[in-house]
Amino acid sequence: MARSPLSSPWSPEQDERLTQLATKGATALRAAAALNRPLQSVRIRARKLGLSLPGVREVRRKLASSMNNEGRHA
Repeated sequence: MARSPLSSPWSPEQDERLTQLATKGATALRAAAALNRPLQSVRIRARKLGLSLPGVREVRRKLASSMNNEGRHA
């Protein structure tokens, strides 16, 4: 007996939305929430589409760095 897939197939509209989110710099977690899909599914699909979705840690690191730089110039 064949197993059923854990998630539904990706539609062209969802691929487009994922591309838009990646272009705007959304994290994988935010994209998963916006698309109502599992995080791992979004990461795999982004990789297949050649998209880069930063992780939450990477975004936090960039924010902290920019906050430190602003404090030095004030």
